Amino acid sequence: MSTGGQRTRTAGARLVRLPRLLNPRSSLLAPRVRIDAASTRSRSAGLPGLRITDVSYGPGFTATRHEHEHDCVTLVLEGDVAKDLRARERNLGLGAVATTPAAVPHADRFGPHGGRVLVVELLQRAEGVPRTSLPTDSPRTESLRLVWLGRRLAAELVAADEAAPLALHSAALELLAIVSRSRPASSRAPQRWLDDVVDYLHAHVFERVTLAELAVVGGVHQAHLVRSFRARFGVSVGAYVRRLRVEWAAEALLADESSIAEIAARAGLADQSHFRRTFVQHVGLPPGRYRAALSLRRQ
Repeated sequence: MSTGGQRTRTAGARLVRLPRLLNPRSSLLAPRVRIDAASTRSRSAGLPGLRITDVSYGPGFTATRHEHEHDCVTLVLEGDVAKDLRARERNLGLGAVATTPAAVPHADRFGPHGGRVLVVELLQRAEGVPRTSLPTDSPRTESLRLVWLGRRLAAELVAADEAAPLALHSAALELLAIVSRSRPASSRAPQRWLDDVVDYLHAHVFERVTLAELAVVGGVHQAHLVRSFRARFGVSVGAYVRRLRVEWAAEALLADESSIAEIAARAGLADQSHFRRTFVQHVGLPPGRYRAALSLRRQ
């Protein structure tokens, strides 16, 4: 995209520190760095109130305690990263989101295969961008939609047509809207047993799991499980599993050259027609178009 705010960088770069500004929230022990500092590849563009950066880091890269000038929303597109923020470490995989407030020290550690993230910076005092309080937890049921939006943003960063800035801006705002709406409806402490249930679903996504089985995993009654799951994730257990299978299928469409029918069968989504309808419902376009649109962007 040919905009004045675009910046492209490749190859391993040394850590770049920005001048420190007087800020009561800043820590004297944490240097302020750019989003793309020490990355292996990056591409960015400036928008009204926002800056979008598609950035990759090498295997095992670690960014020790540091801070950023602006609020950041980070979406994992490839690999994984452990983020240590406010004495809490979160392991983020594909489709996971982390929100980092401006001037708050944190550390990042990428996995053995490195990683690629899409970062949206909310510029301070910018017109047209709501100063909303972003949640720190990822909207897990929207991970596939977020990955699709992230890859759309990455594609628009390299587009050269006149519509690219508008497409980039609209996709960025849609991503921020999804993340903002993921804020829990209640401030009560999370139910840890639900995390065990979700982890079990992820580990057995292609198996026929029953509510009775999940209730045993969570140590609760089936009725309580159903109510609590929908209250937290906004969908039924069955719909959540279906989303997980579509998410796997979306990755499989880009990772190998198996036919759509074969991937549908492996995902356990009945037949190809049912798979197509379900895929469109969750992603917004048919699996064939999804594969054609995004396969080249992963190279």
